Amino acid sequence: MIILGLSAYYHDSASALVVDGDIIAAAQEERFTRKKHNLSFPENAIAYCLHETGVELTAVNYMVFYDKFLVKFDRLLETYLAYAPRGFNSFIAAMPIWLKEKQFLKRTLKKELMALSPLEEKQLPTLLFTEHHQAHAASAFYPSPFEVEIMNHARDRVRKWGGELYFVYVPEFSRYSGAVEDHDDYRKRQVVIDTVKALGISVVDLH
Repeated sequence: MIILGLSAYYHDSASALVVDGDIIAAAQEERFTRKKHNLSFPENAIAYCLHETGVELTAVNYMVFYDKFLVKFDRLLETYLAYAPRGFNSFIAAMPIWLKEKQFLKRTLKKELMALSPLEEKQLPTLLFTEHHQAHAASAFYPSPFEVEIMNHARDRVRKWGGELYFVYVPEFSRYSGAVEDHDDYRKRQVVIDTVKALGISVVDLH
């Protein structure tokens, strides 16, 4: 599966290309435009990621934007209401942008993508939106080998003591309700168990 990740229209626009869960290319738009904290559509970053990896846009399965308009808009309104009347000037300045531009984000993103390629709208990758803070968390977690290094170190330390390390998989609560194989929790379980087994660590699966 090939995923094109996008960040734009806020600050530090960027793009990343993920193939089967591995980040194989990523770049910030400011590196090409030389404009610090560039917030424009990351056309140069996208072009770089595709060119660097030899991937055609037609081969991309999903394009994922880093934010959900309605979720963020709801959060902004809650914040403004909680602190009213303070922040009124900021509210007046921000609302036209949100109501006139950002609510048409899906259309804007597709238009920008079509400008980069000869593809028609129906030929574009499926467009998805993730939550802002999930995007932050994923950008830190997935490139990091931290959890693998911890398990490697624990395995080696226990073996030095003459013991054997066991990894006990305890399913999330939803797993007890009979999740099926195409459920997200099931797929997460498989990734975790496969990773641990690849490190030569015995697994006790409470699935």
